[in-house]
Amino acid sequence: MNRAREMANTLPPAAFAQHPLGLTFMDWYYPWSPQDSDLWIWLLPRAYDRHPELASILEYLRTAGTILVPDPAYGFKLQPLIGPNGWESKENFQKECETYLTPYMQMLCDLLKYLRREYDNGLIGWPNNKEVKPHGN
Repeated sequence: MNRAREMANTLPPAAFAQHPLGLTFMDWYYPWSPQDSDLWIWLLPRAYDRHPELASILEYLRTAGTILVPDPAYGFKLQPLIGPNGWESKENFQKECETYLTPYMQMLCDLLKYLRREYDNGLIGWPNNKEVKPHGN
């Protein structure tokens, strides 16, 4: 628990979201992917509102090295980062998604489309930031 507190103390305020029920959502992956942190901070509490297990799964996927990237069909999609601070392989990421997200797929798709609408309307993201770029671009 002390390690978690130490790490939480290094995260900027933008990496936290307070839920009306008093829960705090943190983006533990912020140090490796700050450019989409605001998207996760928006997504996690809303996922919790739909189903707490969905929020837990998304938090796990994010912490393991998942980013949100634009997608024309779903608004945003989950994408693994492969490497020492991310997933071991794309196959491992896909297996985890299939194992844990399948029962929540419709809820997640709806949330990702809603996230994109909010983002496109300028309600999420850094000022004047109209494009979330995948890593390496």
